[in-house]
Amino acid sequence: MGLRATGSNPKQALRVLLITACPVQSRGVERCFGGIQRWTQIVARHGLADHVHLHFVDTAIWNISRFREMSAWAGQASRALRILASLLRQLAGRRFDLVHINCSITDIGLLASCIYARLVRFRRLPLAIHYHGEVPAFVRGVRGRARFRRLVRMSEANIVLDPNSCEWARKIAGPNGRVFQLPNFIEDDVLRRQGRSPQGSSERVRVLFTGQVKVRKGCIELLEAARQMGEADFVLLGVVDKDMDERLGDLPANVRIVDQVPQDVVLQEMSASDIFVLPSWTEGFPMAALEAMAVGLPVVATRAGALPDMIEDGKGGVVVPRRDLTALVSALRSLTGDPARRERMGAFNREKVRKEYVHSVVAPQLTAIYEGIASATSDPAATVRPGASPRQDGPGRQEVPSASSGSGSTGGCQA
Repeated sequence: MGLRATGSNPKQALRVLLITACPVQSRGVERCFGGIQRWTQIVARHGLADHVHLHFVDTAIWNISRFREMSAWAGQASRALRILASLLRQLAGRRFDLVHINCSITDIGLLASCIYARLVRFRRLPLAIHYHGEVPAFVRGVRGRARFRRLVRMSEANIVLDPNSCEWARKIAGPNGRVFQLPNFIEDDVLRRQGRSPQGSSERVRVLFTGQVKVRKGCIELLEAARQMGEADFVLLGVVDKDMDERLGDLPANVRIVDQVPQDVVLQEMSASDIFVLPSWTEGFPMAALEAMAVGLPVVATRAGALPDMIEDGKGGVVVPRRDLTALVSALRSLTGDPARRERMGAFNREKVRKEYVHSVVAPQLTAIYEGIASATSDPAATVRPGASPRQDGPGRQEVPSASSGSGSTGGCQA
């Protein structure tokens, strides 16, 4: 996918190995399945800072053609071995100042991250682990908690997405643990788009959902809400998970489901919609909601992960309890009948994204975490402030050169 990294000053260079799921190529189109791949795509395109050199190990364990065949364990096991071989080659062949693991908060994600972290520790390299998901909701059972505890205590920096996850990680890390809350981000270019452009003069409100069409994304509740709201049109963009197959036989007439589409088409669909809805049971810091906010849509979402902080109930949308159909329908109807309120909320969301959730704002905060790890490693007297929020303690806004300019080193997705 031509992943690139910026860097021009070897005297101050930070060499970072990113262990992360990279986007997949399908018929010449780069596609992302989930927030980690989208995060990686943005970082690879734009880098972080002049002195940060990025190299990548791709940890995606499936490809687009077998997305719905997650039971194909033989193929996944073969892919896992290739990932480990790639990681070992990187660790043996280059010197890194630190390693950053993007950890999916699932059973297999925690297990894989424990393995990667052990290999990194064997090389005695500083480690940052970035937990993508709502930690209290996902880390369940004795085994999951044990793996999470092991990861937190192995790393120099633990990066989480929402306040509840931050509190949870701090309790495990202890007073000397290093826990940071860092938001996800989108490309600055999204804000420079035209924004909303409702279709024609249609009086019907268009409600959009993007993401995997699956039970845990609240799609059962969403389809039932659509059934009760014949006055609005509902569009669901995303791959249908097998747990929804049997539930799609009798779709309401006002519902349309579209398989995975390229990112530019997703943004076009957002621009042509009136409301964005995300009724997930669990979430981290959803990129889809960020993109909808940037386009200027009000958001109706559940109280999951970072969503309440992102939306600010009543300002950028409406926050409802998880798995509460009555509240979901009520929230949607409160917006379908009030276009002026939708406009106010959309404007609030665009401004909030511009100030807090774009690459040029968040990249310096992540760079500051890297620099803190590096300085603490090179100078035992130096420390990364435990539990500090990069938004408060990191450097101010700085210009981050585009990777497309050709400056700096290139580190392609490995394996």
